Amino acid sequence: INLGSYYDAKSEFTRALDSYFQAMKLFEKINDDKGIAGSSLGTGNVFQNLSNNKKAIEYYQKSLFHYKKINSPYVSWALNNLATCYEKNGDIEKAAALYEESLSLKLKEQDFYGAVFSINNLGLMFMKKKDYKKALHYFKRSQMICREKNLEKETFANAFRNLAEVYLQMKDLQNDADFPGITKDLKV
Repeated sequence: INLGSYYDAKSEFTRALDSYFQAMKLFEKINDDKGIAGSSLGTGNVFQNLSNNKKAIEYYQKSLFHYKKINSPYVSWALNNLATCYEKNGDIEKAAALYEESLSLKLKEQDFYGAVFSINNLGLMFMKKKDYKKALHYFKRSQMICREKNLEKETFANAFRNLAEVYLQMKDLQNDADFPGITKDLKV
């Protein structure tokens, strides 16, 4: 699985798939649900990187099945990745439901970094659909969690960047409500 992740990160997708398939075969031989789930999740990631959503969904569902079987916290990540595929396929309702389910699990597990990740995915999805009101709702929620949980600076910066992007899309260049210390007299 680690080799698969390494090759995936280097965009050597054929080698990544070979590694994941080898791992999956070994884990299936010994009935190791955690290993099957992990290698299936990685395989889904590679197929998603190759823009093969049909295959990515197939492996994400397999991963989800095995993570649920062992009651793993990684269920939330499999759901999130599955949601991304449905979003790319244009099934916004299904994607939103899966992102929300993932978010709910992450909050229950107090995985606030993961929760912000899911919240941002929801916001970005609605921003692409030009539903700026919903996008703002999610990005403000993300910012709030970053503040309350004192998350790393990069995560917090992403929350600000996403809010700024929505305001730009809305052509609302005067809104500073979410940017303390920035005044309206600033000239862009």
